[in-house]
Amino acid sequence: MFSTSITIKTDELANAAKKLLARYTSGERNFSGENFQGIRLRSADLRGTNLSSVNLSFCQFARL
Repeated sequence: MFSTSITIKTDELANAAKKLLARYTSGERNFSGENFQGIRLRSADLRGTNLSSVNLSFCQFARL
């Protein structure tokens, strides 16, 4: 069986979330492939969504 794990520091994830929120607030919705504090969003297209209902799981983040 194949298994992998990704370690992301909590402060890095918090910084990435803050930057994502700031850009979402300014009107951006598609963040796929973006790099936030060394964390790349693999899939984060938020068009047509309500940010309060968006739950980005850890599997959507990939360490560069």
